[in-house]
Amino acid sequence: MPMSSADSFYHNTNMRSANGHPLIFLHGSGRSETDGADFLARLSLRVAGIFIRGHHSQRRGYSFIRRNEDFSLDYDEIARDAGDLADFIRDLKHRNPDWAKPPVLIGYSSGAIMAAAILWQRPSLIAGAALLRPQSPSMVRPEPLNGLPVLILSGLWDERRDADASAHLEVQLEQARAKVTHITLRTGHGEAEDGSDYTATKNWLKETFSIS
Repeated sequence: MPMSSADSFYHNTNMRSANGHPLIFLHGSGRSETDGADFLARLSLRVAGIFIRGHHSQRRGYSFIRRNEDFSLDYDEIARDAGDLADFIRDLKHRNPDWAKPPVLIGYSSGAIMAAAILWQRPSLIAGAALLRPQSPSMVRPEPLNGLPVLILSGLWDERRDADASAHLEVQLEQARAKVTHITLRTGHGEAEDGSDYTATKNWLKETFSIS
């Protein structure tokens, strides 16, 4: 029997509650789906969580994207991979008809790039996206997003991103009429030591989607 797209990504779930918007977590490079479970635990939210593993092996973990040797992005491959992930999310929604509302994506680093790519590919599948330390997945802006809420959390001293990477993505999304909230945290590429990644994400989810 052919494998459906809902079987094509290894994932774990925490279906604590089917009420409201489920949260789909996309981890960073060289990491795994367990990062998403840890992130949700830090948010202390009573919500369903889906923790997806990137399907590219990298170092001792996994990634949602592969970079070129010069560290640039392969936009064509990202678009193809985003299409596969969008199919997975679509089929996952069909398998969970008790989901009251569409999911919200939360992506970190390469997971944020892939979450952003879903905004380019199939924004109708999701209610919004939180992008932590992102970078644009495309040279062109997406099609109209019609007020889709997007949170960008950039690091003031991010050593793995160009200084204008998040600002460039913000412009692309605003030109597509997304509702963008961009917060620059006093941190590098990694998690802010003061917990502001969790605080900002939790506040945005509460204010935007009434998730608590």
